Amino acid sequence: MSGVEILLMAVVNLGTSAPQLTLSQDTITIDGMPLELNLALSTEEAKGPDVAPRSKSNSKARMRRGTSPDILLGLTGGVGGQLASPVGTGLGPFVGRGSTACGTLSLAMEWRGAGPFVRLGFEANRWTEQAYSTDALNDSIYSLGADGMGGLEQRIRFTYPDLGIELDTLSLPLSSVPVQALGVAVSLGGARDVGRRSRRVGSRWWMGARGEWVRSARTEREVNRIPEGALPSPASELGADRNDWESTQYWAVGLHAGWAVPLGRKGWECVVIGDWSGGSAPRWAASVGLQKRWVNR
Repeated sequence: MSGVEILLMAVVNLGTSAPQLTLSQDTITIDGMPLELNLALSTEEAKGPDVAPRSKSNSKARMRRGTSPDILLGLTGGVGGQLASPVGTGLGPFVGRGSTACGTLSLAMEWRGAGPFVRLGFEANRWTEQAYSTDALNDSIYSLGADGMGGLEQRIRFTYPDLGIELDTLSLPLSSVPVQALGVAVSLGGARDVGRRSRRVGSRWWMGARGEWVRSARTEREVNRIPEGALPSPASELGADRNDWESTQYWAVGLHAGWAVPLGRKGWECVVIGDWSGGSAPRWAASVGLQKRWVNR
C-alpha cells in the first residue's frame, strides 16, 4: 500500500471517530492497528509568579512603627539663676550667688524617623530663690547693698539735731524659698542613628519652644528682687502694692534645647538640658542626668 492510500484511510477514520475523541487522549486505527496520538491538553490557566499575600499584621505593625513614639523618662540636676527683669535684679545675682541648685523630672515622647524627629516633653521642675522679709526693713534706709560675704545689708542714716548725721549698716537676713514649676516643650531634632526600622539609637539633639507654670512659696512679706535705681517700698506695703514685687504664680515661655548620648544597649542615655525663660521673671537653667528610653518596635 502506497503512502498516499495510507494517508487517505487515516483521514477517513479520523472523521468517523471524531465524536469519540476526548480532551485527554485521541486514538486512530490504521489497518486494525491503533495509532495513539498523545494530545493531552492542560486545562489549568496560566499563573503569574507566586506572590505572597500582604500580611495584615505586618501592615499594622508598620503603621504602628510610623505613628507610635518612643517613651523617655529622665531625671536631671543642675543649676539655674534669675535674669534681670522690669522689676529689678534678682537677689541671688545681686549678692554674688548667680546660680542655685535645680532638679527636673521629665517624661518625653519622640516620633523618630530617617530624618528629623519631633519631641514632646513634660517636666516637673524645682529650685530655690533668695528672698528677704520686709519686716526687717528700717525706716531710715537710704540704700541696699551686698555685704561682701554672700549676704545683704541695708544702709541707714540717722539725723540728730545736736550731733548731725550718723551712718550705719544693718544686716538684712536672706532665706531660701522653694519654687516649683510644671512645663511642656515641643522640639524638632536630629539624630545619628540608622533610621526608624532599627532599634539602635545614636546621639540626638533637639531645640524648640517651652512654656511653664511657676509657683513660688514666697509670702506677701517676702521679696526676691532689688529695684533698679530706687529704694524698696516701705515695710508697710505688701504684695502687689510694692515696687519690687514679683508675682508668686505666673506663666513663662522660652526656649528649650537638649543633647542625649546612649549608654550601652539597655536604653539608658546621658542627657544635657538647657532652658531659657523670658517674660516678667526671666530665668536660665542647665542640667545633666540620665534618661531611660523605651523603643517603639
